[in-house]
Amino acid sequence: PLSIFKDTIKTSEKNKQIMIDEILKMEESSKNESNEKAKTWTGDTRGHEFLFKNKNFELLFIDIGNKIKEYIESLSLNSSELNFYFQRAWATVTKNQGNIKPHRHNQSHISFAYYLSLPKDSGAIVFLDDDPANQIAPGLFRSKLVRKPSLLNAPEVTIEAKENDIIIFPSKTRHTTKSNQTNKIRISISADIVITLKNSKSYERLMPDFSIWKRF
Repeated sequence: PLSIFKDTIKTSEKNKQIMIDEILKMEESSKNESNEKAKTWTGDTRGHEFLFKNKNFELLFIDIGNKIKEYIESLSLNSSELNFYFQRAWATVTKNQGNIKPHRHNQSHISFAYYLSLPKDSGAIVFLDDDPANQIAPGLFRSKLVRKPSLLNAPEVTIEAKENDIIIFPSKTRHTTKSNQTNKIRISISADIVITLKNSKSYERLMPDFSIWKRF
């Protein structure tokens, strides 16, 4: 089964509040008639998709970068041979009954969710497996034949997190969130990461670094 990396990144309450205020300011500035009543606001579709360029998030992204490399090392991959790039980064604000629909991030290699604000019952992340490795017939694990759900036969798995937790996973993994069942907002930060080879000699499985590409 798929392995998901979960850890904690702690930040001061002062710094956390600065980031929350900045995100809420972004949300407010991008409101219009079409999204004013939306239960979920996602910065990547509202013109705020490069959060890593904002100085208020600088220290957090340093910590996140270190966690990404820990994730790579946990897969027994040599991170010293790789270059890491934040491709996009955005915040999500989810209100009562809001959730994020199932989707993938096919344009990148690694994605994550970091929880700045996560009230109890405000919505967990769910990973979906359309073709579980152990499934011997299509759709079998969603049928009545499953006597007892387990990690060996699960077509989807819910990962419970706490505030300040980060969850890292392959971008190709389809995922969604449960609905926020509270009157408090859930605020998370996500990003897409691309990895390239520092030296592509004798390698073919990853891209050479973009610094040597030729634009035309």
